[in-house]
Amino acid sequence: MRVLRTILFSLCFFPGLFLTAGCDTGDSDDGTDPDEVAGIYLFTEYHFVPDGAGFSTINVLDTLDAGFTELLLTSDGDFQLRYRFVDGGIFHADGSFTVRPSRVTLTGDPEDAADFERLLLDRTFTLRRDEAQPDILQADIRKRINPSAFSDRYAGVEQMDGVLHLKIERQ
Repeated sequence: MRVLRTILFSLCFFPGLFLTAGCDTGDSDDGTDPDEVAGIYLFTEYHFVPDGAGFSTINVLDTLDAGFTELLLTSDGDFQLRYRFVDGGIFHADGSFTVRPSRVTLTGDPEDAADFERLLLDRTFTLRRDEAQPDILQADIRKRINPSAFSDRYAGVEQMDGVLHLKIERQ
């Protein structure tokens, strides 16, 4: 009888254990709450460093109206990017973001892809987080750009490889 009870207990207990072990309560234990990074960020560094000699750094920040250009990260995981070029042109792009302990990944809405391209950004890009500087997010993104599409200053330069450096600071 004792053996039978042990067998019945095992048949009831262990399947229940396996079923609850895979359940996700929805609670995050890795510090991924969007509130941690929510706020208004201003662009403090923004330039493209081309590979190789012959081309100088492209300063993206000096083409933007710093008083109007900002990234808003909301506590519900959405973002709004708005920017204006110094010579006019106001643009707005939306999307969502995910937060991890060491990074924030932004994914723009598909219909706003051109608005990201104007800033030399992909529709999805990742910013690094640093515990020592929680109000600063930054990225070094290796990519190929078309400088002539960005600015008339680079007329005739169709493709260029390099690193896009971006640093934003929460206000």
